[in-house]
Amino acid sequence: FFAPWPFPPSLRYCGDSVPCQLFSCRASLYLIIMGDSRWTRVGRHSYNSRSHRVRAVRTPGGVLKQQRLYKTTKGPKCSDTKTTLQGIKHLKSSKYHATKKRERTVSRA
Repeated sequence: FFAPWPFPPSLRYCGDSVPCQLFSCRASLYLIIMGDSRWTRVGRHSYNSRSHRVRAVRTPGGVLKQQRLYKTTKGPKCSDTKTTLQGIKHLKSSKYHATKKRERTVSRA
């Protein structure tokens, strides 16, 4: 139970429901500002494998949700020197279709 600011002395509680002063107990201030720090994975399996990485992101409403992290690619390579081409994004082959022509090529070869 959290009351709006300023807190009357009767409504100041720690995480273990013990009355405390606002500045003498940092746990109560932390709980009031940050909210809950628990979040659950969304999807079919709960393992943090290389192809199923997620990150916890706090929404404007203060709720922790998962954000999917996708694998990065090595990017396009020069056929002569086998080095990655500078100035071209490292995207999957299917994602290059959605990018602009100027983002897919460089004119300073």
